[in-house]
Amino acid sequence: MATNVNPPDGMTLDAFRGVMAEGDGGAKAARYIVRINAPPIPSLLGNIAIWRDLSFLCEAAEMPGRQFMVNENRYYGPTFKTPAAVEYQDLQLTFLCRDKFRERKLFDDWMDAIQPIGTFEFNYRDKYATTIEVFQMSDVGEVVVTPATDPTGLPIPRANPLFTNQALKDTHVYRMVFEKAYPVAVLAQPLSGSDGDYMRLQVLFTYVRWTRGIEEYKDPFQLVTPTSGISQKISPTG
Repeated sequence: MATNVNPPDGMTLDAFRGVMAEGDGGAKAARYIVRINAPPIPSLLGNIAIWRDLSFLCEAAEMPGRQFMVNENRYYGPTFKTPAAVEYQDLQLTFLCRDKFRERKLFDDWMDAIQPIGTFEFNYRDKYATTIEVFQMSDVGEVVVTPATDPTGLPIPRANPLFTNQALKDTHVYRMVFEKAYPVAVLAQPLSGSDGDYMRLQVLFTYVRWTRGIEEYKDPFQLVTPTSGISQKISPTG
């Protein structure tokens, strides 16, 4: 008889706390960052800082699933299923709208670059698709240790833990990279005379696939400009 390597015993509150502590506690849905890299559309590259603004304005996001479409087979006995294709769910993002309505105008222009208003012609996907990333951030963060200096200004070796500067850096624990992404729907924005809240803008994106990307930290505010192909740090002031 095979030995049960996962017996259902020891299910105590202390054991549960230990399991949660081993993983640095529970993951929180509010700890996320969304980065939309600027698409290769010349008219949308005039104000590159607005793409960084979207990371602050993204009020709600999601981590879409992936599922296999299957075929049912039967040779003899019960039927069984075999995977036939993969299907990726669309990505929906919700943004706060500022009074100048720049966010709505931006996505209107993006949609217009896909199909110009007044025509039935669609442009090639490479002309308007981009990369979108969703970061699940750690609730604990990562301790970064840097060498301190003594009163003479000389650096103190990092090997001495008593003379180091420690800082807590936000870091992500999971990253989803959506390849060749672009908006397929800008959803309706309701208007009401009795609603004094900020307006929201919901945008639905499609893409070819998502991957987990390379497992190393990348600054979510490091944008990739399609004109140069290199990373560009965007300051808070733009």
